[in-house]
Amino acid sequence: MTIVQNQAAWEVNSRRRGGPAAIGACLPKLGMLETEQLTMITFMEDPADRARHAARVSKMMRGFEHTGTENAGRQRRRKLLDIIETFARMPPVTIEVPRIVWRDLYDAAASIAAMNIDWDSRCGPLIAASNDHLKCRIGWTAARKNIRRLAEYGLIIPHCLAGNGKRFLGSRDSEDRSDASGWSLAPLLLLEDYLTQLAATEKALAAQNLILPNQIRRATSSAYRNGTENLHKAARLKAAGHSGMAKSGG
Repeated sequence: MTIVQNQAAWEVNSRRRGGPAAIGACLPKLGMLETEQLTMITFMEDPADRARHAARVSKMMRGFEHTGTENAGRQRRRKLLDIIETFARMPPVTIEVPRIVWRDLYDAAASIAAMNIDWDSRCGPLIAASNDHLKCRIGWTAARKNIRRLAEYGLIIPHCLAGNGKRFLGSRDSEDRSDASGWSLAPLLLLEDYLTQLAATEKALAAQNLILPNQIRRATSSAYRNGTENLHKAARLKAAGHSGMAKSGG
């Protein structure tokens, strides 16, 4: 009996005995492994560094389905937008990312990459609008400059970028959105845990360095005002007492 025949006989007998199936048959049942996460935001001036970052993000995004769910995307989008909006008003002090970057990111995420399902899909939310639309909708008068700034901080990566640099959304028929051209906010999906922790850290620092001192200042100011009012009241009572004594003596 040949090796192939032996293997075939073993598989048949295993099935009859209820034995373990071949490894290949088990793989589809395992589901996706847990998606990897990005753990920092880094400024990348060198185009080669940005290209390596984009390749890494694209590989990590394979942990997402080609097309996610509307509900999961909506929840993730709301969560991340809340964090980014906070950073746009008050940038984090523990990392060096300028406020204008957070503002650009919020404008793009809130008003352009607004399809909820993309926030749970492998392609990620897309900036696929034309320069005119970006100018009209979010006031980007030099869209390429805004996009470059986001790319330098690794917050967006190219998505099927056309050779002439034009951006267009395409249709929803393509499962992987390969008929769209533009920039993807996919890094945001991989930064979700990092940004959540960063927001918690910044909130704790604000409470320690801003909120608590302000509360102490208000408390001491209130105590000072109360003390001053009591002194003035005592002085008025004393003056009234002297005035009464003077009248009775007269």
